[in-house]
Amino acid sequence: MKKIKAKTDTQIKIMAEGGKRLGKVKKELKGQIQEGRNAAEIEELADRLFLKLKEKHHLKWYQDIIGQPV
Repeated sequence: MKKIKAKTDTQIKIMAEGGKRLGKVKKELKGQIQEGRNAAEIEELADRLFLKLKEKHHLKWYQDIIGQPV
């Protein structure tokens, strides 16, 4: 069985910063989710918010890696 390596302080700081940025997007999205909106509209809004933060949406990143839609 492989041993699990502990995260470094730098890795932990990066993860914490990512969590803060994701929290901002989630907070903004929460206010936009309402009856009558479809998933595509919410996805588009999330994409715009990630672009505003100059971040790449995790599913978009995964799609780039595997070369096909998620």
